[in-house]
Amino acid sequence: MEDQAPHVLVVDDDADTCQVIKALLRSEGYQVTCTTSSVEGLALASKKCFDLILLDNWMPGLGGIPLCKSIRLLDEQTPVLFVSAAAYESDQKEALTAGAQDYLIKPIDLDKLLSRVRAITGNSG
Repeated sequence: MEDQAPHVLVVDDDADTCQVIKALLRSEGYQVTCTTSSVEGLALASKKCFDLILLDNWMPGLGGIPLCKSIRLLDEQTPVLFVSAAAYESDQKEALTAGAQDYLIKPIDLDKLLSRVRAITGNSG
């Protein structure tokens, strides 16, 4: 049944990154919805129940931190994991303060990403 697989929303303005994460998570049995638009990401997060939301930090328009804050106004429960090239400690602290559970730095270590996604969603893979 489709409801059994954890559903992950990926919001990253880099289409290639979206596709890599989508392929990785789908190969592990996750349902994945991707968007390269932070505005669309917020709309999706507000309408659909996800088990995890992955956000980039530096995006045009609504960046990852404001997006996370907006998601938190709508949904205090769904875990948020940042995956971003913004490696400054201040960015990481701001993301965690905005309500994220963790912050991974690009380039993505796929094994580490999968491990964090599994831990957050409670899916042993």
